[in-house]
Amino acid sequence: MFLLLNVGVEALFVYPGQSAAGDKLSMWSVQGLALCALLGLVPAARLYACRVAALLIFAHVVFTFPLTANHAFLGLVCMSFVAFLDDYYPDERELLGQALRWITAIFFFYSGFQKLLYGYYFDGQFLGYFIGFEERFSSFFGLMLPESEVQRLQAAAVVAEGAGPYRVDSGLFVVMSNLVYVFEMAAAIFLVVPRTRTIAALASIGFVIMIELGAREVIFGFLTVNLLLLFLPGPWNARLFPLFVVMHVLLVLSVVGILPRIKIVL
Repeated sequence: MFLLLNVGVEALFVYPGQSAAGDKLSMWSVQGLALCALLGLVPAARLYACRVAALLIFAHVVFTFPLTANHAFLGLVCMSFVAFLDDYYPDERELLGQALRWITAIFFFYSGFQKLLYGYYFDGQFLGYFIGFEERFSSFFGLMLPESEVQRLQAAAVVAEGAGPYRVDSGLFVVMSNLVYVFEMAAAIFLVVPRTRTIAALASIGFVIMIELGAREVIFGFLTVNLLLLFLPGPWNARLFPLFVVMHVLLVLSVVGILPRIKIVL
């Protein structure tokens, strides 16, 4: 049910106008995913709603590629698992849990490995670039830099060839930047080891929350935290579901202007 809620809210604000096939397909996706989220409230219809939602997300990914947000692929994979494994049956419920936990570990490891492979975190270039151009990053990650360094990054108007102007000299910031991919790859390993799974999940949730304080990609953050909750003993997804419903409702009310606007990236 959380996945239907998550993709329904995301589609409402992100999909319109994104599709290369035109606004009509985007609006069909929005309306379809909103209907799927409502149908998810009916237990007997939930599985069918997930299957339709998976097809709609797949269509969105196809028609927005290669400009599709990375987390859209994660949402598609997770929704596909939920769509084709019926948690009414104990064996399929267990397989679904295993599949979602494995895809979470793979996602964390690949995310860290990709950062290591391209090297954009070695000297803080990636975060330095976003501090220069995105207020949401500078307001949080900029706290780790001298004010003069933040001003220099923000003054850089273009990306030059070679190293570029976004290498950062602050030792603390460079260490933090490199710890991002180290943590992601290590967390993936500790998440699949039973003895370290719980502490790794809790540490990863804290890591995601810290990143989201800067990135403010709240839909992605909600999804990732819910996947990490699967590694904790006990039905924490079910226990915290009402809280996530409230958070999604507050998000919608903020975006449409009923509540004070929060600067976020959906």
